[in-house]
Amino acid sequence: TVHNLGPEIKFVKQKDALPLKYKFGLAYTSPQPGDIRWRFGTDLTLPARGRIYYGGGGEVWFHNVFALRAGFDGRSRDLGKWLTAGLGVHIGSFNMDYAFVPHGELKNSHRFGFAFEF
Repeated sequence: TVHNLGPEIKFVKQKDALPLKYKFGLAYTSPQPGDIRWRFGTDLTLPARGRIYYGGGGEVWFHNVFALRAGFDGRSRDLGKWLTAGLGVHIGSFNMDYAFVPHGELKNSHRFGFAFEF
């Protein structure tokens, strides 16, 4: 993907270029359905300015009901800011997701998602 492809932004008389970056990714899902399924993915980000970084993660589904997730954000070299974790629950048409994401100086975030399929 290409992020922020376009003209510079302007506020009053100040102009700034958008933070252009290119992102490449790969993912792999376990081939056969069963009681335990897993998926892994990774990506590489090439910013027009700045350092190249990578990220990735995986999830394991148990009986297509519970998921455990873990990931990493390669922008930080500090392990406490690097690892992410999450859980998922899928019951019938209802999905619930939780993710823990550290942000260093900005502390941590806890993200919740709820979905209903119809």
